[in-house]
Amino acid sequence: AGRGGVDMFHRCTCVPKENILNMGMPRTDRYFAPMDFHPNPELAGKRVYLFAPTFRGRMDVPMPEIAWKVIDDQLMDNEVMLVKAHPYGREFNIQRCRHIVEVPRMDPTYGYLRTCDVVITDYSSIMFDAYLLGKPAVLFEKIAGYATTRGMYLDYPGEYCSRYATNEKDMVQLARFANGLRQTERACLDYVADMCDGHSCERICRFIREVNGE
Repeated sequence: AGRGGVDMFHRCTCVPKENILNMGMPRTDRYFAPMDFHPNPELAGKRVYLFAPTFRGRMDVPMPEIAWKVIDDQLMDNEVMLVKAHPYGREFNIQRCRHIVEVPRMDPTYGYLRTCDVVITDYSSIMFDAYLLGKPAVLFEKIAGYATTRGMYLDYPGEYCSRYATNEKDMVQLARFANGLRQTERACLDYVADMCDGHSCERICRFIREVNGE
């Protein structure tokens, strides 16, 4: 997906770097296509935060307890937080919140990414999707240390994102004033996804035709 992506793929698979073709990620091509509709019209006029944490690897590894009431009290009437559990995880069953809406975990993420203003996550690669769309992210690590046990390709959180919170109040404040990508996010995107430009499928199809002698 990028020069960093080649290095990451090499490190996790031991495939020689010279055997890895840097063509981008086809699934990201749609991010560069125009969108002439609002996938969630009821959210029009709202500042939307998409909270999408990653999967912990096993169903029996619990998510940290999130103080939803604290978040809800911090949010203003023109703000809404969409909470989307990972498809392999468990839904949060959030109740009695005015500004927080839990969406089905099996819903495609694409529409919510295009709708939101800010992505909030912990260790998920969804932050790269946000950057491709020019949207800022906030890293929210309620209990620090999981990144160390999980293993990360870059220094966490410093090389991934310039906005990092360990409590709900700071997370909301960072999301509220997040606007655009900073140098950290642009450097991360350039390293991980420099070939994600909306033409990955074209490059792959062209390569297949060349291999087949067409």
